[in-house]
Formats: sequence, C-alpha cells, structure tokens
Amino acid sequence: MKITLPTLKSTLYQKTRSKNIIKQLLASKRSIPLNVLQENRFYLLVEDNGNKICLTTKEEFIPEEIEYALFTNMLPSKQRFEEGKIVIKGWAKHPLLKEYSSNEIIQSWKNDFLYKEEDKNESGLRQPQIAALHMIMGHLKLPLDAATVVMPTGTSKTETMLATLIANRCEKLLVTAPFDFSRNQIAEKFFNLGLLK
Repeated sequence: MKITLPTLKSTLYQKTRSKNIIKQLLASKRSIPLNVLQENRFYLLVEDNGNKICLTTKEEFIPEEIEYALFTNMLPSKQRFEEGKIVIKGWAKHPLLKEYSSNEIIQSWKNDFLYKEEDKNESGLRQPQIAALHMIMGHLKLPLDAATVVMPTGTSKTETMLATLIANRCEKLLVTAPFDFSRNQIAEKFFNLGLLK
C-alpha cells in the first residue's frame, strides 16, 4: 500500500482583490510505501527514507521532536488507510516550510546549470536554446546596448527564459505575455522550477 505526500508550496505574495500571486514550490507530490512505525489513538507514524512522518488531525497531537507532519480528514490508522477512508489534507509541519530570501533561492542555483545539448538518449537543451543562451549571457556580461532575442516558433522560449534565470542567477526577471493563457502557462513553468538542490 502506498500513500501520496502532497505538494509543499508557499505563497510569498498575495494581495486582496488581485490576481497577482507569487508562489514557491518547495517539494513535489510523490508516493511512498505505507511503512507504519507507530500507531496510537492520536496519530500514525510512518517512515520515509529514515524520516518519521506524523499523520494526525490536530497540531497538538504532533510529537515535538517530529519534523514532518500531515493533517488527515480523520484520526488515521493502517486499517483506515487500507479501507480508503483517509484523505491527506496537507502539510502541518515540514523543515522546508520556512521563508526563503531571494538571495537564498539564488544561491541554491549556483553551479547547477549546464549547457548540455540534448541527444537521442538524454534530455538537454536544443540548438536554438543553446545559441540564444550564449547570446543572452554574452550580452548580460558585456552589455553594449539594448538587446532583443528572437526565436522561431516551437523552440521552447519559456525554457530558454528559465535557463537564463538560472544561468545568470537573476534576482528579478520580467516576463510579458500577450494572453492570459500564455501568462498562466509560463507562470506554472516558473512555479514548478522550485528550489534547486
């Protein structure tokens, strides 16, 4: 039997009556085996790669020494999980649930970018992306004038923007889009980038 750990995300900015939201993805959703370490009337303790995860309904039931905790819809037990009665509602406690400064995020990108070209067996950057990135990085290191990057349709301009963000470790990057659909699609790709490790 497996359980699904939910996505861990943080909302860094949200203004009332505004659609502008800044979110940060801290950990992606993933499935783990239901390895029960301890079960009592207040919580269920499971193990994942040496980490103890507490599943419970209330914050006061979480043991103080536990770093990972999830809220469930009802008091959990192995039997209730197997019967499909338990729904994991979200993270109550996680070591990554802290506020990261933009500098900490930028530093997490240091030395994590490779100009790796894709081939039949491995994913990587396509030739137009590599060419554009070299031109952008050259311009950013020695700017002589304003620059415009033009890329053909279907060459993954969004991924080129993401690669520029990481390769140059930009503190800010302004991206404009002509339509809501494009804006939302681009925002989702930036959101899923997350914190590099």
